[in-house]
Amino acid sequence: MVCIAPNIGNRSLSSHLVELTINIAAGKLQSLVLAVVLAPRSNENLAKPFLFYEDLPYLGRHVQSAKLQAAEEAVKDDDVINVQFTSGKSRIAESVDGLLTYQGTTGTPKAALLTHR
Repeated sequence: MVCIAPNIGNRSLSSHLVELTINIAAGKLQSLVLAVVLAPRSNENLAKPFLFYEDLPYLGRHVQSAKLQAAEEAVKDDDVINVQFTSGKSRIAESVDGLLTYQGTTGTPKAALLTHR
C-alpha cells in the first residue's frame, strides 16, 4: 500500500501522482495492492487509480474479527510498516525487492525503513 498527498505545504506532488498513475496503469507495480491519496473527496480528479483516505475504514467493515486477530498476531516487531524517502527533486527508480525507491538530488536512491514497534 502506498499513501501519497497531492502536496506538502506549498510543494506540489502532482508529478509524483502522475508518475505513480502511469506505472500502475502500465502494470509495473504488480505487488502494489492499494494506492491511497491523502486528500478530501472534493479532489475527484485524483480518484483513478487511487482511493481516498476517508474511504479506508470502510474497506474492513466485512472482515471477521478472527481474521483481524490472526493478522495482528502475524505482525512482528521488525516488520516494515513505513518507508520514508528523501525529499528534493526525485523520480521513481527501479523496484528493489518489491520496494519503490526514489532517486534524490544526488542520484542515489535513499529510503529509511520504519518498523512496527
